[in-house]
Amino acid sequence: MKESLALSFPCDILPLNRIVMIFTVYLDESGNQDDPKTQDFVFAGYVARNDQWASFEIEWKIALTKFGIPFFHMSDFAAKQSYYRQWTNAEREA
Repeated sequence: MKESLALSFPCDILPLNRIVMIFTVYLDESGNQDDPKTQDFVFAGYVARNDQWASFEIEWKIALTKFGIPFFHMSDFAAKQSYYRQWTNAEREA
């Protein structure tokens, strides 16, 4: 395994001096995919250790269950569509 990782990253740094890191990340993009002329595009994400993700995922699932939604989608939330159509302002603020 160590040899295959060293061969996977060819560079001038000696294999013994290389560091390989594996990250768990959650990413999302935003932009107008329906209009090829649109130049605006945003890509955002969060990086954390595995123990931090495990803790976050537990809290996130509790929040989703509390609000009775299977996932959170900001564009639907902002437009008051889909699961968020009937939400009151108080529910939206919470």
